This record gives sequence, C-alpha cells and structure tokens, in this order.
Amino acid sequence: QIWFLGTDGAGRVALYRGAPYELPFGVKLYDERYASPIQTESLPTRRRDAVTGHDLRSREDAVSLIEDIQKSQGVP
Repeated sequence: QIWFLGTDGAGRVALYRGAPYELPFGVKLYDERYASPIQTESLPTRRRDAVTGHDLRSREDAVSLIEDIQKSQGVP
C-alpha cells in the first residue's frame, strides 16, 4: 500500500492512502485517513517540504513522520 502526507482542504497536515494523483472527471486515486490540527503553512520550510512533496511512503513511515511533526509542534 502507498501512503503520503499532504495538505487537506482546511490547510492542515493530512495523511492519505493511495497515489497522489487525480484522473479526469475528478476521480482521485487516494483518500484522506487522518487530518492533524497542524496547519501546513505554520511549519518550518524543511517540514513543509516533507508534507507538500507528496513523497510515497509505507504506512509506518508516513505515520511516524506525521507523529514527529505533531510532537515538534507541541501536539501530543
């Protein structure tokens, strides 16, 4: 399975399952699994790039990264 981080419609760091692509007629190859309370724009540049780069990851890697981002921002 493929996972990636991105930004949801409210500007929050979000965890997605699938490939970060959209087909014609709005068919998405991914679905949102979790939205963090952290706003993507509030992150330092390196962290923001990790979220907006849509790097493909394993589930464990993606969850670990989002947990690390939350901890670094003071969110348990």
